[in-house]
Amino acid sequence: MTMHKVHNLHWYGPDWHAFETRLSHWVHDPRFWATVIIVGGAILMLVFGLFLDPGQSAWPVPQGYPLFPLMP
Repeated sequence: MTMHKVHNLHWYGPDWHAFETRLSHWVHDPRFWATVIIVGGAILMLVFGLFLDPGQSAWPVPQGYPLFPLMP
């Protein structure tokens, strides 16, 4: 046996403090929330477009619709 002690390898791990700081800066940036709202709206429209039947709609169409209200 030698006098050297066997050390466990230290694998790289993420720097959680740096991650938390960066995430805090993102959350407090107004552009981040604007991007979240735009992306969320696009995903919502995509989901509604894919899963809503063509005969259904999110709100009722007024009776006589393209002529309403100009013509009886």
